[in-house]
Amino acid sequence: MKKRLSILITIIILLLPFYVKASETETEVVKYYKTTVLKNPLQSLNNNHLYVSDTIEVTEEEYNNSDNLIPRTVTVETTYKKLSVSIIKYGSAFYEYKAVLNWKQIPSTRSYDILGIGYYPSVKVAGNADFEEYYCLSGGSCFTNTSYYQKITSGGTGVVFALPSGSLSSLKQTLILIVEKTNSSSTITSQKAVGDYAHATSTISYSNAKNFTVDVFGIDVGSNINYYDDMPYAAATWTGTW
Repeated sequence: MKKRLSILITIIILLLPFYVKASETETEVVKYYKTTVLKNPLQSLNNNHLYVSDTIEVTEEEYNNSDNLIPRTVTVETTYKKLSVSIIKYGSAFYEYKAVLNWKQIPSTRSYDILGIGYYPSVKVAGNADFEEYYCLSGGSCFTNTSYYQKITSGGTGVVFALPSGSLSSLKQTLILIVEKTNSSSTITSQKAVGDYAHATSTISYSNAKNFTVDVFGIDVGSNINYYDDMPYAAATWTGTW
């Protein structure tokens, strides 16, 4: 009897990785970005838009080597960040769309930022978004912020949140959406989760920061374009039968 039990346990252990894998990420895309912010000499000191920014996609190698940056000055700031987007099967009736933004260098401007996920109209968000901002102070203490404003538009969902103040050693934001079919009787053969992040390079009010939309082309900040950087979005795609 003990021998049979031992064999059964061995079989379960061998099969365990396959069961775990069944709930792992279906597809994931990771992109790396470099943002350069400099003071705009054409703007007056009384104008809030004192800075202009440029965000480009870079290689993982450059991102990993960015710790060797020359210290930032008053007129120029260079930051690197990583955006990961994934589509994960969540039971039989749902999928999870997840976007994670990691900061390699902490930005000096801390106002209201936006993190969003765009998707096809064949799916809709089931319930509310799950957002978390995790950060650590240089002294070692770490905190989690879950305060945000959620906005669901025709092609996606985004959240507005405040960046923490103080001397930070790390900063990460995570947005999770559980989606279901818009038409429960339909068959879906493709999915797309588009993660995008808009960082405020100038101080913006909370009410104005809410004026944005999200779709499969990323975040559109509309008339607030002078307040935010413009970075390429990251898109994860899925094909199959659901």
